[in-house]
Amino acid sequence: MFFAVVILLTFAVTFTTVNSLYTSDHPTSLLELDYAMWSNHSFVLGDAPSYKPNSVDVFLYHGRYYSALAPGTALLGLPFAAIGFVLDKGYKPFGDSLFLTETFVALCNSLATGFIYLTVKKLFGRGPAVPVALAYAFATMSWPFATMYFQHDVSAMFVSVAIYFALSYAGPRDFRAKKSERTSLILASLALGLAFAVDYTDGVLWPIFIAYAVWSTHKAGKPIRRMLPSLLTLLVGLSVILAYDKLNFGNPLVTSEQAYDGGNLISHFSTPLYFGVALNSVSPYRGIFIYSPVLLLGIWGLALKKRLENSLRFFFGISFVALFLLLSAWGTVDAGLSYGQRFLIPALPFLLIPVGGVLTSRRNWAIFFATYAIGAIENWIGAITSALGEYGTSLTYLPLQSFTTRLLHGSLNSWWAAYARWAWPIFAAGVLLSALVMPLILLRIQRFFEAS
Repeated sequence: MFFAVVILLTFAVTFTTVNSLYTSDHPTSLLELDYAMWSNHSFVLGDAPSYKPNSVDVFLYHGRYYSALAPGTALLGLPFAAIGFVLDKGYKPFGDSLFLTETFVALCNSLATGFIYLTVKKLFGRGPAVPVALAYAFATMSWPFATMYFQHDVSAMFVSVAIYFALSYAGPRDFRAKKSERTSLILASLALGLAFAVDYTDGVLWPIFIAYAVWSTHKAGKPIRRMLPSLLTLLVGLSVILAYDKLNFGNPLVTSEQAYDGGNLISHFSTPLYFGVALNSVSPYRGIFIYSPVLLLGIWGLALKKRLENSLRFFFGISFVALFLLLSAWGTVDAGLSYGQRFLIPALPFLLIPVGGVLTSRRNWAIFFATYAIGAIENWIGAITSALGEYGTSLTYLPLQSFTTRLLHGSLNSWWAAYARWAWPIFAAGVLLSALVMPLILLRIQRFFEAS
């Protein structure tokens, strides 16, 4: 019951920042793919030369235009988009379809928050679970990108679900679902497969999850062959991609990203690692520890041997490092408009969940709430102005830039901005205050549930 309360209250705040005034290449590409599926029952956006692309993420392949993105987000968001197309009586870039698909992403962000809550609660107890979960929702880069039709929060939702069910199968004894371990492994594999259908880079997590499950099975003295059929649900997401590639490009091994950029998959990872690591970690322009300072406590949490068993420390640490290094080598790591490094949102749960170990000591709560408040203010600015930020150099601090050039002038992208008019500062402050006090509110509600 309280799990549902966490999701609903998180969604209530996130929904107030859903964007309705601005779109970009990614959302346009996804929405056009939705419309092609809805109106033409096809993945083809249009034929040359009659079709005019409206996004750099749309490309021409053998006389037809396609979206360059993995199709998972568009497939999952189609029910929301379809309602919008009916209300709009067709395709409108700024119509109900855009608003409803953004609502879908906000819901995914809230579901991820709920599963992070469940994971932290089972690992470290009820006390740390609420603040850590809400830190993901409001004190990290997930918040700004939950306001637009991007794939990253959808991907992070499936990763969060996969973590929870993987630990229900292979985690500490108190965590495991003793009567349904096989079901847990099936659900973890399914979630991880769907994450791959949403964002290709999540495939790097597959061998890590499989190795963790195999090691746990072996440690428990169970035959490894008995667990292998449960891993077959990984193939659901893979099958979606293979079928999509075969239908569109004639080869199941040619992804939309490869057809878009050309060359082989390895050629896309061309950024010098030293530059990508510095940019993605501590640069004011994209650094995750700048935009989500609460993650610094995650490093501390991974170092606490008494709070987290070694297998989990390796599982969380290696998973985060794998995604972080992979995306730090991405060829366009510093390209495009992005309020922080959106590519890394699916990696955030791996470093955020260990923060719960830090919060098992009440002495550390003041440090946590300081980092929470800083992150919430930074990401509130991005959420109500624009998740895209502005162009800059590696030393450009986008929260300050967006604050001075957009927020102070009342240039907001949230759906209520057009109705608030002169009262927009009151509404904006109310959103921030809600995010800041939400941990305290939910902790009190949690105590009520416990007492009753």
